[in-house]
Amino acid sequence: MISNLSFGILGVLVIGFLISGVNRLFFNSGIDANYPDLSTLITQTKYEKKTGHKIQIEIRNGCGVSNLARMYTDF
Repeated sequence: MISNLSFGILGVLVIGFLISGVNRLFFNSGIDANYPDLSTLITQTKYEKKTGHKIQIEIRNGCGVSNLARMYTDF
């Protein structure tokens, strides 16, 4: 009795998921999503505003060059 009831509930859930998936795939109204320009959301430093360039440092841990990190610690 309990197993029949659990199979019935499971069957209703599976059918519900199938109907929802078919509805979403074939009859979707097409929600318009606005994707903002992320470059306008990132704040710029004074140097970037003045020169238009961004300072980037490449971290080369374990590259085989000895004392490389020490050279750029206090730049």
